[in-house]
Amino acid sequence: MKNLLFGFVLITILASCSSDVKFNNPAFQAEKQGVLWNASNYKATLASNGYVTIIGFKDFETVTLRTNTIAPHTSTFGLTGVNFAEYDNRAVGFIGNYSTGYNGANGQITITNYSEGTVSGNFKFNAVNTNPDLLTPDKINFKNGVFYKIPVSVAQ
Repeated sequence: MKNLLFGFVLITILASCSSDVKFNNPAFQAEKQGVLWNASNYKATLASNGYVTIIGFKDFETVTLRTNTIAPHTSTFGLTGVNFAEYDNRAVGFIGNYSTGYNGANGQITITNYSEGTVSGNFKFNAVNTNPDLLTPDKINFKNGVFYKIPVSVAQ
């Protein structure tokens, strides 16, 4: 009787399991102000000077990451202008641009892999509003950012 009951419970558990897990390949996502932000489109461009720009798009929002090499490494975002992150939002009622190129901004990007024409890595940044006259927050935060197997095109 115990074996019958155990079998019934096991079958019930297995029948109720779901395989709704969805993997994004490629992917570009982060936590924006603590809320998950998934790009609906993305691209990466390798310039002739070796700089790589990775961009994620979602509706009226754009996240741009740039670093000075596509080789696996970690770079700090800051005032240098070579390595930077930007967030741009052009939605009606919320027009703003945020950049790590100002005092009080910081962050980093890590390229973990560049192979087979794709780039992967992670990022985080705190960006400052570039136009404080607009009615938007002074700073914006992205953390736990990931870009995975984003196709890389070579700039001509």
